[in-house]
Amino acid sequence: MLRLLKIIAIITLLNGCADVTTQQSSLGEYGQFFEKQTRLYGSPAVEIVSKTPKSISFWFKQVYVKLSEATNAAQYHCNKNGRDAVLIKEEYLNNAVTKAYFECK
Repeated sequence: MLRLLKIIAIITLLNGCADVTTQQSSLGEYGQFFEKQTRLYGSPAVEIVSKTPKSISFWFKQVYVKLSEATNAAQYHCNKNGRDAVLIKEEYLNNAVTKAYFECK
């Protein structure tokens, strides 16, 4: 009986974990550029920090998201105004999180 309860508890815990490919609605149309949008336990792996017609910035976990994915999303954003995305600043926080700032030029 105890063994059965342990198995049920493990299955319940595993079902509660989010798949890393789960789409994040907060990314909207930019979600198409990020393969892994959600970390285990459902917390975001990538977020849009700011967005204007002339710039876009992303925060992302390096383990799950590549800079090239953020660059592709930024290029998509800038293409709407006939411009190219240029990486202006890249910040590393705690060796695990990156903030990438792009301007449309």
